[in-house]
Amino acid sequence: RYTYGYALGSSGRYADAQVQLLKAIEVDPYYAASYYVLGQVLDAQAKPDEALAQYKTFLARSSQQDLRRKEAEERVAMAKGTQ
Repeated sequence: RYTYGYALGSSGRYADAQVQLLKAIEVDPYYAASYYVLGQVLDAQAKPDEALAQYKTFLARSSQQDLRRKEAEERVAMAKGTQ
């Protein structure tokens, strides 16, 4: 589900990607990457509050060495600056 959601998101099929990523999270709620990609998909759909929640969950579940952490941290910090 994650891989399919990622592919759909990369193809610009954001609504379909969102469905697949939510199913991936339902199957494995501890797999951090699903939250990160879902955040990107929600950002692409102009849903910043929902995206922010996904980035925060990604940060809570991901390894400190995950290369996506920096971007997620920047996204969260940027959101805090606009609130």
